[in-house]
Amino acid sequence: QRNLGRAPRELVGDSGYGTETGLRECEARGILPTLNQKRKGNNTGLFSIDDFTYIAVRDVFVCPAGTELVRAAEHFTLRKSVYRPKGKYTCASCPLKAQCTTGRVNRQLHRSWGAEISDRARAHVASRVGRHRLRRRPVVSARTLANLSSNPGSERAPLTRPPTAPMPTL
Repeated sequence: QRNLGRAPRELVGDSGYGTETGLRECEARGILPTLNQKRKGNNTGLFSIDDFTYIAVRDVFVCPAGTELVRAAEHFTLRKSVYRPKGKYTCASCPLKAQCTTGRVNRQLHRSWGAEISDRARAHVASRVGRHRLRRRPVVSARTLANLSSNPGSERAPLTRPPTAPMPTL
């Protein structure tokens, strides 16, 4: 804010800043976050959570075979909800079971309690405007850095950070 002379309206950045905490902080300050988010990779070859459809109004996931996974438990330490099919061996007779789970019983999914904010940010980044802003990020960042370096009285905001450092306060 000191460098811009006004409160920022939007924050554009790479996936290092796209944490749920960072997104929540942006929304609390009225800043539109245009931040890529890291998705957990799936190197098992099985369906990932992205292959399931989340229906927010009913709070259920629908698997690729069409079976609903309902909220079955809460993991208070991880602050996540656990979703499973209703019957204990529902997945056993599914034709897609080999692509979904290796276990004898049902597949389960975890969803963070604050996942709605990530969903909104992901939808914005996938939009035409969000993709455009992310493509322009290197140009805008270079121009901002040049403006800061040519104005010796301004306080420099860290534009890069080591991967282990906490997210800078906005």
